[in-house]
Amino acid sequence: MDNPNPSEGIKDMSTSPAPAEPEAAKSPFGLNQAVLIALLAVAVFVLFRKFGLDGMISIALVAVGLGFVIFIHELGHFAVAKWCDVYVETFSIGFGPAIPGCSFKKGETLYKIAWFPLGGYVKMLGEGTESEEEDDNPRSFKNKSVWQRMAIISAGVIMNVLLGFVCFIFVYETHGVERQLYGVGLVGVG
Repeated sequence: MDNPNPSEGIKDMSTSPAPAEPEAAKSPFGLNQAVLIALLAVAVFVLFRKFGLDGMISIALVAVGLGFVIFIHELGHFAVAKWCDVYVETFSIGFGPAIPGCSFKKGETLYKIAWFPLGGYVKMLGEGTESEEEDDNPRSFKNKSVWQRMAIISAGVIMNVLLGFVCFIFVYETHGVERQLYGVGLVGVG
């Protein structure tokens, strides 16, 4: 079918606003990522001067350990949400924008490692928002049964308990010291 008005549907670019800076290039403080990287480099330099190489290694090990615990926790939420057929939009370790080169989209979910490693999150459709679109979607978090929502929310803590149990067994088996059993040989009355 021919369009009677050929100019219809063509956007007037002279009145449209300038395109905004891409979301990935902004930090939570409104700084671009180049400035954020420079600030982080200065922070690392100052920490290195204060704590030396051994201190920096200790800080890095703590950050990796905390990141692993966060990953296991969020993995619990993510796995149970997928098992309950909830639409998962984002799986993030850390907050804020993704570190360049540390995000990818596989299927429907965006996976990323963000700048601030003090937490993480799993963003599900229908979680914490009020939208009519989510009311109709059967894959929305808020349209799942109470038992499914409880399982999704509890999965992170359950994974942390399981991680603690596994770590206890690992440390006991690899670093445990065998001790001689002591007992009372003779009890006298007296």
